[in-house]
Amino acid sequence: MGGVGHVNKQMIQSLMPAPNRALDSLILVCGPPKFMATVSGDKDFTSYPPGQGELHGLLKEMGYLPKHIFKF
Repeated sequence: MGGVGHVNKQMIQSLMPAPNRALDSLILVCGPPKFMATVSGDKDFTSYPPGQGELHGLLKEMGYLPKHIFKF
């Protein structure tokens, strides 16, 4: 289980529940800034504590909603 290399849509599709089946699932995302930007968008560091920020990146393109994602 897992993969090697940069995260892409195919990797996410093979490992995560589909957006329409993620009703009771939560995808946890953490990593360096470039990874976060690619996968989910970064947290909102303009407040304390930091907010979740807008959903961007591959997960948004694939149809996931903010309620499906938690960014560390």
